[in-house]
Amino acid sequence: MYFLRVMNSVPAFLVMIYFIGDETVKGPSSQEQWEIFIVRMNQKLGIPDDHLLKPFIKDIFIDVNELQENNSTGLAGPTCNY
Repeated sequence: MYFLRVMNSVPAFLVMIYFIGDETVKGPSSQEQWEIFIVRMNQKLGIPDDHLLKPFIKDIFIDVNELQENNSTGLAGPTCNY
């Protein structure tokens, strides 16, 4: 991100995709649970809340249960929270 945005003025974004309710990997069952892990991850990586590139990092949460429901009913796709 730094290389692209700051050094080369490329309008890049980093999109982080988090799956909610994936029981096959015993993942978080809610967006709130993921957000706790994301805060911890940022702390471990030393990324402060006011980091220069923070506005260009987007979190997307996809509910696996909605994917399965939509797949069985033929609907277009899941609802994403970001």
